[in-house]
Amino acid sequence: MSVPPTNLVHYGLGIPSAVLPLKAAVCVFDICQHQSYISIKDQMIRARLLAEWLYTTHLLGDPIKRVLVVGGGVAGVCTALLLTEYGMRATGPVDVTLVDQQDELFSAQAACSTRFVSLTQYDWPAKHFDTHELPSTQAIFHQSLLPGGSFFRLTVPSQPTRASNLVTQWRADFRSWDLKMHGKLRRYRNTGAALPNPPSAQAPLTVLFEEKNSARQWSEDFDLIVFATGFNLEQIPDVVGFGRVSPFFWEDDDYADPNVSHGNEDFAIVGMGDGALQDFLRLTCDPSLRCAADIIDKIKLQFVTGFVAAQAVTYSMPGPVKIVPPMAHPFAQEAWLELQRQLADIDRQATLGGPWDSYATRGMFDLDADVLRVVHVFTARYRTILEPAIDAVLRRPPYALNSITLIAPDPWPSKCYMLNRFLFALIVWRLEHAAPALGLPHLDYVQAKVDPATQLSYVAGQFQIMLPNPRTFHHVVWRVGVGGKKPVSLVDGLRVAIGKHALPFYPPDRFQ
Repeated sequence: MSVPPTNLVHYGLGIPSAVLPLKAAVCVFDICQHQSYISIKDQMIRARLLAEWLYTTHLLGDPIKRVLVVGGGVAGVCTALLLTEYGMRATGPVDVTLVDQQDELFSAQAACSTRFVSLTQYDWPAKHFDTHELPSTQAIFHQSLLPGGSFFRLTVPSQPTRASNLVTQWRADFRSWDLKMHGKLRRYRNTGAALPNPPSAQAPLTVLFEEKNSARQWSEDFDLIVFATGFNLEQIPDVVGFGRVSPFFWEDDDYADPNVSHGNEDFAIVGMGDGALQDFLRLTCDPSLRCAADIIDKIKLQFVTGFVAAQAVTYSMPGPVKIVPPMAHPFAQEAWLELQRQLADIDRQATLGGPWDSYATRGMFDLDADVLRVVHVFTARYRTILEPAIDAVLRRPPYALNSITLIAPDPWPSKCYMLNRFLFALIVWRLEHAAPALGLPHLDYVQAKVDPATQLSYVAGQFQIMLPNPRTFHHVVWRVGVGGKKPVSLVDGLRVAIGKHALPFYPPDRFQ
């Protein structure tokens, strides 16, 4: 039997559709870059898909003997741990190295105690979105292709959990795994990694390492490289007289602090991605609601309760006259399920059509139009009961903001999960139709791209943004430009089988 070539391009036709979008170059896979429309759970699934494919195709061990995983976050840790275990049972010995520029793992979320993580809420409208446990958990994490099973585990929280608390648990999970594996995984801390530009046409690929504290440099060769460095820090600008405009996404803020009202203050949110929508929800909704899943759960509960109350009033009235409640469906549960079915269909079509590109054939403009159409029909049909259901999750005076201005080049949300997208549309509808006497925030849109160097300043205790009509704000939440500088090897010209029209990476049960 001939030895398979080390150039993984020859295996291109054998890469399953779920893994193909991860291929970045010869012998290089990238499970984050250009595919940042991804939750923490999705990072885990990508790691599992890639590791299992490399194992089942017998690439691990021969020809792949040396593996480098770049990035010590969720994606990198899961990939490194899985490849280490699979490598121990491979056709030949496999050496796995995990490198990260930080000293500790999961550093992005480590200091964040004001955001809550739920691993499945972004799967909404799938049925399991509010269980806070992974779907097909047995298949994704607990089953193993390895004889005798796997030691790999990262704790799956049973409820929304503070990011910092989850990191503490996951670091303990890693230490437990490392002890059982007797230090099999090689790990470089406080170290950067870069490939030569251009890299060689086939393995081995030479990687240059630099230890940050000592500036010591050295090179090593690898047969396979997996980049998992797509989340880094946002590029948030500084302004003269104030400093950094807003905290990074995974830094603590007071937007949802119940002890800080922000009542009657003016906010600008720059950007319309998933982080921007998440902060919009945190600014408009009751701070006691930990995450988007809590918000949608309460709206649904209030919606169903309102329907039951309307039925009770209708049919307890004496006399022959019966007031028909504004319901087209006989039961509120069925109405809500029908709503979810429609949004699930939109979500599935959008993901299959062009998941990473705002201007793809099935792009974000079409997606937004479809969601707004569904919201328009739903709100028109159930307005009487839906309004108090939404009001139940909103901040009310004196804690309500005075105004929120959304600033982005396009007047629709970009790469956002359906739960955030739908909640955003629902709350925007309520704010736009609320009576002034309710004191809910005034909502404004500005279609523009803000240059922080020339359009953003801090004057007399407020931010000033030079828009067509200059505006001042108490706070600016900056959610533009996620991602730091990538290694020189991952320039656009090097990428293959990935990009605007990458195939979806989700497993088959993603939309069941």
